[in-house]
Amino acid sequence: MFHVKQGFCKSLLMKISLSLLLTIISQTIYSQKEKEFKIGLGSDLCLGSEYNNFATSARITYNILDRFRVVPAYAVYLKKEKKNMNTISFDFNYLIPNVSKKAFPKSSEEIFFIYPTVGFFILNYSNSENIRCDECSTMPSYNGKNYDSNFGFNFGAGAEWKLPSSSKFLKKSSLFLEMKYVTVEKYTRLLFSSGLLYKL
Repeated sequence: MFHVKQGFCKSLLMKISLSLLLTIISQTIYSQKEKEFKIGLGSDLCLGSEYNNFATSARITYNILDRFRVVPAYAVYLKKEKKNMNTISFDFNYLIPNVSKKAFPKSSEEIFFIYPTVGFFILNYSNSENIRCDECSTMPSYNGKNYDSNFGFNFGAGAEWKLPSSSKFLKKSSLFLEMKYVTVEKYTRLLFSSGLLYKL
């Protein structure tokens, strides 16, 4: 009985969080003309003592205040050991002021940012084969495939650099690099992310 309630609560929390995330993304797109809005593609490297893997990710950055922004993202990891994994994350960044002036004193605009980041994510895991597991009563099964989802949290730091270029596309682009410490249930990992952002 406990497992049923626990699974129901976790499923309900996941649905509420996902709905909230989609609502925020839709509101972000609707009001992009008033605030700075960027979309980006990147790659993630997850490092741990037992499991290392690469991912391709997509993200949106949206400045809700001058130096405070929200970053919803979605990452799909490479299939490894017959396991499929993806994450839906939602981070908060604070852009530290005066960093660009100190790093690039000759530049008339801010082109370099450093920021702390903190957030949460939903980790979705599935097995590509039907594996007999008599003790996995808390892991639901769908179409003969084992799958599970869990909440996790992360914190770390990142940097963003606007590309200096006369090209219209590159002038609106910037590179980002992040390092985060992620934790889900009893597992902890280091997550390195990098990629390209484009300002709309």
